[in-house]
Amino acid sequence: MTRTHSIATLIAGLAPLLLLTLAASPSWADYGVNLRRGTDALTRGELAEARSYFTQAVATQPTEPLAHLGLGIVYLHAGSDWAEEARTELASAGALPEALVAAAYLEMAQGRYDVAIQLLEDAIEATDGEARSLAVVQCYASLCGKDAMAAKEYEAIARTTPADPALINALNAERLAWLGDWARAKSAASAAVAQLSGRLDVDTGSVRLNTPRATHDGAAALPRWSGASVPAAVAPVIASPADGSTVAGETTVHVVLPSSLAAQSPVVSVLVDSNLLATTDRAPYRFQWNTSRVPWGQHTLTVQVRSSRGGPSIASAQVTCEVLDAPRAPATDPDELLELRRRLRAFVSVPRMDDTWKLNLEMLVRGSEQVRWNREIPSFNPIAGESVLPSQPTPPIPGPPEAGKRVALFFDDGPHPTITPAILDILQAHGVKGSFFLVGKQCEKYPDLVRRVHAEGHSLGGHSYSHEYNFANLLYDELRHEVEDCVNLMRHILAEGGVADPQVRYFRCPGGNVTPLSNQVVQRAGLIPLDEGIYNTWGYMDRPPEEIVELTLQSDHRIILLHNGEDKTVFILPQLIEALKARGYRFVTADELTGVR
Repeated sequence: MTRTHSIATLIAGLAPLLLLTLAASPSWADYGVNLRRGTDALTRGELAEARSYFTQAVATQPTEPLAHLGLGIVYLHAGSDWAEEARTELASAGALPEALVAAAYLEMAQGRYDVAIQLLEDAIEATDGEARSLAVVQCYASLCGKDAMAAKEYEAIARTTPADPALINALNAERLAWLGDWARAKSAASAAVAQLSGRLDVDTGSVRLNTPRATHDGAAALPRWSGASVPAAVAPVIASPADGSTVAGETTVHVVLPSSLAAQSPVVSVLVDSNLLATTDRAPYRFQWNTSRVPWGQHTLTVQVRSSRGGPSIASAQVTCEVLDAPRAPATDPDELLELRRRLRAFVSVPRMDDTWKLNLEMLVRGSEQVRWNREIPSFNPIAGESVLPSQPTPPIPGPPEAGKRVALFFDDGPHPTITPAILDILQAHGVKGSFFLVGKQCEKYPDLVRRVHAEGHSLGGHSYSHEYNFANLLYDELRHEVEDCVNLMRHILAEGGVADPQVRYFRCPGGNVTPLSNQVVQRAGLIPLDEGIYNTWGYMDRPPEEIVELTLQSDHRIILLHNGEDKTVFILPQLIEALKARGYRFVTADELTGVR
């Protein structure tokens, strides 16, 4: 039988298991900690760190879906080199609706738009229609697949949902441009550009999409994916569970049919070791498999597609799973698990347009019918922070670093009337120099602190004029204002204080929201961008200072980022300096780090 579930129903089904009061085993405790740390790292954009924690969570509890979901999202954002890993992890995520959506992006990145559309439809069905705003992504996939009629139908549905109106208008402009209706395309593009230009912030973590035109010119749907596509699906796709995965208890078997099979109104059956599990002739093809009814060990799931009941098989697919003992309830707080799931959902729930797409829309608004093709894959990270994964997972807790290394202490967001003087006093007491990245508006309020930072031998850099905007959403002239007004103000303050050569050489983007355009503006201003290779303590400020220091010491980054704000920096700093000195570290400034002096 086919079963559909809303998110509420799925959560309700999980709740009794989550609330069992069994004794907490170390593996369950480790699972909860690693799941939380992996989600935190993913939120910061530290993909390598997130992968490490999620991998450890999977190792302790291989049948739990959330760690697989997190790991699949990491690989999805890492790019095309990680396609197989992304596919395996998302298929191991228990057929969660969020995993189906992420898998749909994966299929779009590889050019299988019909499978992507069906995965999205199944995700909508699995939430009893609560995720109907995903129709805007189905519209996008239809345009990429050059199906203008389907795109128009999905667009009409999307307009009745909370889907992003800017994205809807952009898709409408693309469709009309393809049809040669340039006047209406220009009007739709103008509406999209106006809506995008009015935004000051966009949630980090959402999937960025290239213009549909780019997908037909060797590019892919997602900015970090190559243009190479996989063969069109001609067999059923087993979206869950994954081949080689481990399962236990109630397991959802989710099957997706490519359009060539779905058009035949087929009958779909699932067999476990040649024994019939269930049959249905209605999508979505979701089957419940109670693994407690089979012995532990390896079992083969076979999907068979027939044109009619009792007719011959016209297509099939298989996966092999390892059945484990029935799972026990985790010691992790069930409310926390639901919150972590909500946070992971945010990474796939709201698609956004790539910067190149916006430029295409602006050209349409200006009346140009020669809309630019995106011939190069943009390097913009889909989430803020580190985006390159090493070839092998790194351990979540590295050993102590070798003695004799250099480390730089960066301080963002100042000057602050009380925090900055306290930080300067601590640095002076320990004989340590740091690097301060200051905000223009704060410099206007506290110019004497700017001069003190310089006078005490610390490196100076800008950190935007206002610290109010996400740089990924600003136009060129807006970026110039935020960058140049900040550093010019700092130079003026230093010159008024008698500094003969008031140099401000560096810049850091607020929130780590770096784009190729922001880097271009920073470099054209004669500044050195310093946004890479940084360990950011901000995400751990809800923890005791001792734990923050310990986590920082476990990082292998050569730059440690702290802040001039209402956080725990002043409590962390003395302990951190002493611990780093004890390990043989030498403190350097941005000047020494970059070789300027």
